[in-house]
Amino acid sequence: MEYRIRVEGLDELKRKLGADWTKPVQAGAQAVGEELRNVVAVEPKGVHSPVIWASEKQRRWWFASRREANLPAKYTRNSDAWSQRLGPSWTVRPEGTTNAVVGTKATYGPWVQGHTQQTAQHKASGWVTDKQAVEEVERGGKAVRIFRAIIQRWLKR
Repeated sequence: MEYRIRVEGLDELKRKLGADWTKPVQAGAQAVGEELRNVVAVEPKGVHSPVIWASEKQRRWWFASRREANLPAKYTRNSDAWSQRLGPSWTVRPEGTTNAVVGTKATYGPWVQGHTQQTAQHKASGWVTDKQAVEEVERGGKAVRIFRAIIQRWLKR
């Protein structure tokens, strides 16, 4: 899933910032990325009970796989042997000269926090989706305020 924030008036901004215009834009993208990470990386307090299985086949697979791996049937977030520590795994990295990418390497991330793939169990437990995180950062102009503050500081140099 990819979301973009468009910077309007880029030509005028380039003229005002001069030759190093990419540095403040990259800093802004990175800062907005950190805001997104701060929203999406928050884990819900509890777990919905009873578990909402996608199917009976999924439920049987879960218990059989846990038994086969000599693991307890109950999953414990972040400390379980199967955990890839989804919440803490979210990172922000620069990409190119003016972009930032927010992502996770947790292989099950799309089913927990992906807007189009989130399971009913994870929705009921309160996991924020990638789209909800973007909407929260955009709501109230937070991304615009971040960019504006960085660019104003840059212009005062």
